[in-house]
Amino acid sequence: LLLGTPLRLESQFRLTYNVMLNLLRVEGFKVEDMIRRSFSEFHAQSDNRDKKRRLDKGHAVLSRMGQVDCIHGEPTIEEYTAMSHQVANTTWDITDFVLRSGAGRNHLSAGRVVIVSGRAQGASFRAQSLAAVLRVEVGQQDSQVSVLILQRADSEPVVEDADDEVVPMHDGGSKLLQSGEAPGGAKWHVVMLDLAELVDSTKKKIQVDEQGILAGLETSVHEAVAQLLLLSEGVEHMPERVPLANPMKDLKINHIDFVGAYEMRKEWMEEMKANKCHGCPKLEQHFAVADVGRRLQVTLEELKYKLSDDSLQLMPEFEARLSLLKSLGYIDAENVVQLKGHTACTINTASNSAFGELLVTELIYDGVLTP
Repeated sequence: LLLGTPLRLESQFRLTYNVMLNLLRVEGFKVEDMIRRSFSEFHAQSDNRDKKRRLDKGHAVLSRMGQVDCIHGEPTIEEYTAMSHQVANTTWDITDFVLRSGAGRNHLSAGRVVIVSGRAQGASFRAQSLAAVLRVEVGQQDSQVSVLILQRADSEPVVEDADDEVVPMHDGGSKLLQSGEAPGGAKWHVVMLDLAELVDSTKKKIQVDEQGILAGLETSVHEAVAQLLLLSEGVEHMPERVPLANPMKDLKINHIDFVGAYEMRKEWMEEMKANKCHGCPKLEQHFAVADVGRRLQVTLEELKYKLSDDSLQLMPEFEARLSLLKSLGYIDAENVVQLKGHTACTINTASNSAFGELLVTELIYDGVLTP
């Protein structure tokens, strides 16, 4: 027995029409409660206590977060943050398209200087930084780009009351691999970049020892950082100092979907620049507060859904059967069992059909069978 194959435990709970009608007859009891207590829902509901604790903690964090004190009057940081996420989502599609083209893969080879969003470092979209491509891996579903980022001095906002357990501090899949400080105080990061954070590529290329940098060799890192520092002032004077590569002209990517997404992102970025928040000296702090607040709201909504009846695995089947019972007159609009429903409750068929009790009831009320 100890060496045999264990039997797989499977729930024997079946949401039949007979079960539903009998449960609906019980006052103060919901069919959803029975579903929630069934073994079929055990694994999905086993961590509900932890979800409830996180939900309460999230509400407490949200209540402690202060409002943005805009120096320009009525704040528009929520609108700015929303546009930032639209740009990020479109950027992911654009970058993925480029990486899956032959010209794009050749262009984004080791040493290519690119512009990455400040969101890769937890800052706003505005705080863009120079980076050098180290490695590109294109998979069937996901692609990865490892880069060496030269950190800007204004890309380290501090958000009080942020709690990693309640809401992750950073969106997307950017993964920090290494960090350090080069001679002269320049901070750098080696990051496996979320494709949404690769804003643009340039026509510039520097010499990098990608293997040495990924292995953590200081000399390799410092040499690459020094080259990025020479170009760093050009970020404020695009495209004169660091000319950007145009995917349509330089890489010959002219697919209609790509061009449409590229132009749409360009329009959104212009709208962001026109927003009064874009030039605000407190943008990084305000963006961080608004961004954490937005993601916290999303997390709380997800937790509420998982704790609600709508998340039950049998809920779609329950709602479909409930709708059929209403249409046939077994229950009314308030889910009160009617005469036909009471009749069906007394019928227990040996048929494997899910509609056995309903078929017999319909035959009785049509006069084909007599009770």
